[in-house]
Amino acid sequence: MTDLKAFRRACYEAARQTGGELTEFRISDHPTPNFHQAIITYSHRNVAVVCARDAPLLALAVPRVIEFTPAREAGPLTFVDVPDLIAVLRTAPGFRLLTATELVGPIDAAKWPRISQHDMRYRQPQTLARVCSTTGTNPRSHMLFLPPFGRSRSTRGLPNVIDDGAADLPLAPKTESRIVAPPTAHPSGHAIRSCR
Repeated sequence: MTDLKAFRRACYEAARQTGGELTEFRISDHPTPNFHQAIITYSHRNVAVVCARDAPLLALAVPRVIEFTPAREAGPLTFVDVPDLIAVLRTAPGFRLLTATELVGPIDAAKWPRISQHDMRYRQPQTLARVCSTTGTNPRSHMLFLPPFGRSRSTRGLPNVIDDGAADLPLAPKTESRIVAPPTAHPSGHAIRSCR
């Protein structure tokens, strides 16, 4: 399990050293998405520091708004390379930063000894972003950065990459949010929350 306090410290320090402001944490408590996001706001863009929930892995991406609506988005993350943030986050103790180039590149199983060979054969991921892993305390297999509600058929291709990180996104207010599944209706009319 990823240490959330260490993740927050690393993100606050990265924002401070790069002239940004950490405006929001998006903490995931459910199976998908299996990553947390820290949104760093700059004068001309927002960047998400994405942290895998079950492994100490970081990546930079365009921030994702995860909502439980009828039109649920299940596409891949759009990874970005922001040189200043990369330089700072590489020094974050206890974490490994994966660049956009690494994430969309081919998988070298020798560099990832904890990758389940069964998952490699079954899922046949083409990139590290899609690789199945059995890292961390979770004995079940999981994708490194799994989008909400699993993989749709239209997203089987390569993840999106923006090489300079200049995303034109609106600035977000400083908040912390937890992703919570909406209650479902039981035949008796009582609301039921999903259990993990």
